[in-house]
Amino acid sequence: MTHCLLFVVVENQETKEPMGFTLLSQRNPLDRNAEIGIALSEKWWGQGFGTEVMDWLVQYTFSGLALHRLSLCVWSSNERAVAMYEHLGFQHEGRIREAVWKEGKFVDKIWLGLLARDFHAAKSAA
Repeated sequence: MTHCLLFVVVENQETKEPMGFTLLSQRNPLDRNAEIGIALSEKWWGQGFGTEVMDWLVQYTFSGLALHRLSLCVWSSNERAVAMYEHLGFQHEGRIREAVWKEGKFVDKIWLGLLARDFHAAKSAA
């Protein structure tokens, strides 16, 4: 069974307008692993908000909650999201071919992961 560790409604700081949400979910607390996700309304895409929210959530996960690893799944057609996750340090861990029907064709799901030690090493090097 999956448990929601955190669910945050994301709002624009200036207008207080809801932009979307982000979440952390976990299956077994002993593993100290969590899955991370984000969904922003299309109006907010391409403006850096997703990167800002995900950077905050990754930092909170490893520094605040002291989890060991994060993982996520993204459609291969979402190239901007894949680039954002790579920028944040996530590494490709797997691909499920033609797993989702999207816009008239099958697309792959890509699994990415980030370990706490890699996150902390990158922050120390910066």
